[in-house]
Parts: sequence; C-alpha cells; structure tokens
Amino acid sequence: MAQNEHYLKLNSSLVEIPNLSPRAKLLYGYIVSLSQQNGYCFATNTFFMKKLRVSERTVTRTITELKKLNLISSKWGQHKNGRRGRLIFLISNSPNLSTIPRQDCLPTPDKPVYHNIKRNKKNDISYESKFGIKWD
Repeated sequence: MAQNEHYLKLNSSLVEIPNLSPRAKLLYGYIVSLSQQNGYCFATNTFFMKKLRVSERTVTRTITELKKLNLISSKWGQHKNGRRGRLIFLISNSPNLSTIPRQDCLPTPDKPVYHNIKRNKKNDISYESKFGIKWD
C-alpha cells in the first residue's frame, strides 16, 4: 500500500441520515480526515472546490447544509502557523448522529450459512494469473 494514500472516514449513522445529500456526506468525510491532527479543519472553499470538483457556491451550500443539521460548526480564528482563516469543527455529540435506530444483527446458529460463491459446474476451470495467483 502506498504511503501517500488518504482515506475518508464516515460515521455509519451519518450515511443513514435521509435528508443529507451525498455531496454533504463526502464533504463531511474530508472534514473528518483533515481534523484528525488538530481537532479542527482549516481548509478553504477553494480546497474543497478542487477536491469535489464543484463550484464555490456548491461548497458554500454544502457547508451550510452540514451546519443546519448541527454536524459542524465554524468560526474565524488563527491557525498554529499564524495564518488567519475559517476553522471548521466537528460536533461529535450531534443529535443527528445518534438518532438513527440500530438493528442488532446477531447470527442465528440454527440457520445454515451460504457463502456467495458461484461456480460454473459445466466448465470448472481454474485460472492462474501471470503473478502466480490461482483463481478458482
């Protein structure tokens, strides 16, 4: 795995919020990813425009959408390096992240488990890649 790979982290209850747009969920993932080190995000609308490939107006609307659902808050402040700008904070105890009802999905031992593997019984062929990996 390459060291410069970055991942977005989404809370599973965030994904299940019905009135939150997919773009807002993606932007929230970027904010979570950027907030890991300092506890807040210092990214500008221009940064989000480039990452999401949308207009500045769309970024502004999406940030407003996240604020209205009480998922983030922002204020103007000073970063540790002395630059002034907008600081975006995650609201971890947001009521919208905890109101999704959960279903307990416990396995039932009396039911058989079937794996999602299908084989072509007529032509049961095993494939081998050029790297020596066998595919059944």
